[in-house]
Amino acid sequence: AKDTANVPLTGIGRTGAGASILPNFTVGENAVVGAVSVVTHDVESNTIVAGNLVQMVRRICNSASVK
Repeated sequence: AKDTANVPLTGIGRTGAGASILPNFTVGENAVVGAVSVVTHDVESNTIVAGNLVQMVRRICNSASVK
């Protein structure tokens, strides 16, 4: 990812190739940012986001919390 100076990536978050995370935004634990996406707000944990001005695609189910 580019433009990631001073951007907290928590947990095992992943970013696709060419993703831009603007300063002062956080990518939550276990979140996925799609390739060539532009993050303009905080990304919640356990979500998949994508797009130019990202939008949530779906939530990721954490199998450890499913009973």
